[in-house]
Amino acid sequence: CKPCFYHNVGVDIPPSSQGKTRALCAIYVSTFVILLLNLVACLAVFASDGSSDNGISFGLSLAWFFVWTPMAFLCWYWPIYKAFRSDSSMWFMFFFFIFFVQIGVFIISAVGIEKSGYSGFIYATEIFGKNKPVGAICLVVAGLWTLLAVIGAVALIVVHRHYRSSGLSVAQAKGELKEKSM
Repeated sequence: CKPCFYHNVGVDIPPSSQGKTRALCAIYVSTFVILLLNLVACLAVFASDGSSDNGISFGLSLAWFFVWTPMAFLCWYWPIYKAFRSDSSMWFMFFFFIFFVQIGVFIISAVGIEKSGYSGFIYATEIFGKNKPVGAICLVVAGLWTLLAVIGAVALIVVHRHYRSSGLSVAQAKGELKEKSM
């Protein structure tokens, strides 16, 4: 019996990339924690109000927690881990595309459109007018979404600089993809 994912930054990742890999792992763990806090905030809103609209938000926040947690690992954290481990242009490109979309999701989460399942600023200000303590919880979560979006954007820039300085290219990514698909 062996694990589905072998993960050992100290052994697999070159020393020059270990800090970046650990930082991206922290972003992944932060995503999990903020999704959990978002779930708690939406539950608090639903428990304090009980309206069907807030029930929809709670249900979606529950779905987002169970969908985004494994998807973030599989779709952007594991590819960047493999990119740093093997210095693969193809995995870097995959990471850039997916993580850019992930940052967009962080931004949408911070905005907090009503009935989206995200406790962002719009949702928080609406709730704050009805119930200040629950609204404050939602505002904290909205602030964390915003912070995560900013940190994610900085991480994307740092990884892109690493990619460009290592001499990798889009042509190499195409070649690797073509090689792996045959």
